[in-house]
Amino acid sequence: MRVLLDPRRPASPGSRLGAEALRDLYRPPRGRWVRSNMVTTLDGSAVGADGRSGSVNTAPDHRVFALLRDHADAVLVGAGTVRDEGYTRVRPTRHSPVPAALVAVTRSGRVPDGLRTPVEGRGDGLLVTCEGAGAKALRAARSALGEDAVLVCGGPSVDLPAALDALAARGLRHVLLEGGPSLLGTALAAGVVDEMATTIAPAVVGGDFRRIVTGPPLAEPGGVGVRPHLLVEEAGTLLGLWRVARADGRFRPPPAVRTAREWDVRPCRHRTARATVEVHHLGRSPCPPHQPPASPTRPDCTGPAGSRWSRRWGRSTRPRRRRCAASSTRRSAREP
Repeated sequence: MRVLLDPRRPASPGSRLGAEALRDLYRPPRGRWVRSNMVTTLDGSAVGADGRSGSVNTAPDHRVFALLRDHADAVLVGAGTVRDEGYTRVRPTRHSPVPAALVAVTRSGRVPDGLRTPVEGRGDGLLVTCEGAGAKALRAARSALGEDAVLVCGGPSVDLPAALDALAARGLRHVLLEGGPSLLGTALAAGVVDEMATTIAPAVVGGDFRRIVTGPPLAEPGGVGVRPHLLVEEAGTLLGLWRVARADGRFRPPPAVRTAREWDVRPCRHRTARATVEVHHLGRSPCPPHQPPASPTRPDCTGPAGSRWSRRWGRSTRPRRRRCAASSTRRSAREP
């Protein structure tokens, strides 16, 4: 993918990203974080002509959809969306051997079929409902899913802040909200969404279809404030992250730069023909023994030895003072 906007990472606009770099760009910050993920066409429709969002998805959107789930502890979805889109419990992946829990939100207390049937190896299924569902519906839900899998949050309607607190108490701190539009509108009105992942598909469908947010107006006069945080493009599909303003109009601070694996700076000392220098690699592994650096400046480093990046990360990481196998081999070859 091609980077268009990214103020957090040392990647300039126009840079091409591999799979791991893209995964790290979408990595959520530490602590509790609620992120929505929706797709829309260029004319603002959240669904295609068949009334389902899957008909406007693209290949880049599918990749980002998968990595967003890899980063999530729980996938929060309205019960109607679970039925309409044919949701099932989340599968494990190579990057997420422990799959996210599928959490369905319903005011009626009815358990959707995709949540009802447990599948070996897949994530847990939880139901968030309220007292307004009635004692009979709550008993049926607990009988189908288990006592601990039904969270009653709120009186006549579901209290989303209380539901997120209950999920965090279970260790589900990174929540991915996948819709539908009504649930996203309720979450934005409650002020619980920290970030919106939005895909703009290169298509125009026309018609009078739903948008990604429905329900009463959120705020007057300009609605809830957002600002772009990341924007990438591939094959005409625009994918972005948008930070959502708090009630006071301020935005949550961005995550620290050194939260991603691929962008971790790992120092390694090398002896060149003139001096021993310290270079900093952007990968998760040190220099291979068979590839010693040819000069103090490597194309995969943040900067030359002694630069601002080198001095900064050299102090913060406190590297162990040992030479890699490549430099040790070269030194032994020169010694008499």
